[in-house]
Amino acid sequence: MLEALLTFFARIDDADPRRLLAQPVRRRILDMIHRRPGIHASALCRESGEAWGTVQYHLALLDKGELVTSVSSGRERRFFAGGIDPEKARILGVLNQGRRQEIARFIRDHPGSRQVDVCNAVSVSRKTFRASIAPLVSEGLVAERKGLQTNRYFAGDSLAELLRADEPEEAPVPGFDVM
Repeated sequence: MLEALLTFFARIDDADPRRLLAQPVRRRILDMIHRRPGIHASALCRESGEAWGTVQYHLALLDKGELVTSVSSGRERRFFAGGIDPEKARILGVLNQGRRQEIARFIRDHPGSRQVDVCNAVSVSRKTFRASIAPLVSEGLVAERKGLQTNRYFAGDSLAELLRADEPEEAPVPGFDVM
């Protein structure tokens, strides 16, 4: 009995990626992370239908096996495919909070937009807009040009690349056959 328990727990500590991907729930979680880089644990729970503890357990094993990277972003931890540059993951974490990504996409697609244009297009209040735009401006993702009566917003140099990198990929997870 003791030997069986030791064998069971030894397998849990095994960080071999092939063994980690043998578990269907873990593969599903990793696939969701590949499709939505920067997803947080609550969204993983919602989308997978698994309990919080189950998702946390599998994320810890995937992290130990270096198949995922996690980054603190506000009150949440955001999860990315393993091997991502930590600075890029941090900035994507900032971009993925709240309504920031919608606002950034609108500004990228409509350079020179005013606050009122963005608020009307993405259906956010001015207060939400100000809270969302400030971190994007401070990170250099969005440029704010102040005018006499209104400010105009333009995509920063790295915003287009980051939004493209953050869009879901169609490639399957390595070692995971899509049925």
